[in-house]
Amino acid sequence: MYSLGYIEPFNSWIHGNNNTNLNTHYYVNLTEPLENLYNIEYHPLNIQYIRQYYIERDNLIINISENNIQFKHPIILNYDHIIKNDKTYNVKLLKIYEIDDVMLAVDTTYLLRILQRKFKKIYKHKKQILDYRKNPKELLFRQIHGRWSNRCMF
Repeated sequence: MYSLGYIEPFNSWIHGNNNTNLNTHYYVNLTEPLENLYNIEYHPLNIQYIRQYYIERDNLIINISENNIQFKHPIILNYDHIIKNDKTYNVKLLKIYEIDDVMLAVDTTYLLRILQRKFKKIYKHKKQILDYRKNPKELLFRQIHGRWSNRCMF
């Protein structure tokens, strides 16, 4: 099942599950089904409010860890830097699954970014070809030979 939501690296100290296998997964904080995006009457949650909540929570965690209380992620060594990063708490496209009644997710947003880059290159190439075809020399070539020159082909 795909949905939109917020994720963060699972940490048993914060999320309260002692299963050490979960520390390699992403924990789902908040989700919204994709069907709600098509509903005109739907009003999305206030993203700024949610981001502010996570920033305050993470600042509390960082303050606790600076006071010599052991707060370390068992696998991720730079966990403090990850939770301080602004890009961590953006809305993402998620594929959700469950382990031990804990909602976990795979971030699939990067697939959309790859697809966008691919189509951007294709669009740029087609636009360049259309510009070549506007050239009077290319129009004359087509009029004489009945086809476009090799540089004007898709």
